[in-house]
Amino acid sequence: MNTSLSLLFYLKKPQNYVSGAIPVYLRITVNGRRAEVSTCRECHPDNWNAAAGKGKGQKEEIKALNVHLDILKAKAYEAQHLLLSVSKMLGYRNLRTTQHYAKILDKKVSEDMQCLRMKIAASSNEKTISSIGQQNRVRLWS
Repeated sequence: MNTSLSLLFYLKKPQNYVSGAIPVYLRITVNGRRAEVSTCRECHPDNWNAAAGKGKGQKEEIKALNVHLDILKAKAYEAQHLLLSVSKMLGYRNLRTTQHYAKILDKKVSEDMQCLRMKIAASSNEKTISSIGQQNRVRLWS
């Protein structure tokens, strides 16, 4: 399954923009289909390098912005890699089929993890209760 992933960070001016910092958005394009997501960060247009898709300058806030953008980029590529791995494991060539089953697998894994957490908590509670009971017996006989 061949998928093309393209990431673009850009400043998206609000309609009532006058001056100041502008929200930074991430455009994700997979096989020609686009989605836009807010990065929950802002940058002043003077401190933005549109060609590189990141802030320019040496200020601490610009460095923090660029680190955040790099983390988002890494997460997007990691998600693509995971999706391709699941696709290969399941033997699907269609991205939609893989996405469908990946959601089901993710839901099932989440349910199983929740069940496991509850079993661990119950086991821990039983051990705590039994140890408290033994401590009380020791106190009674002492």
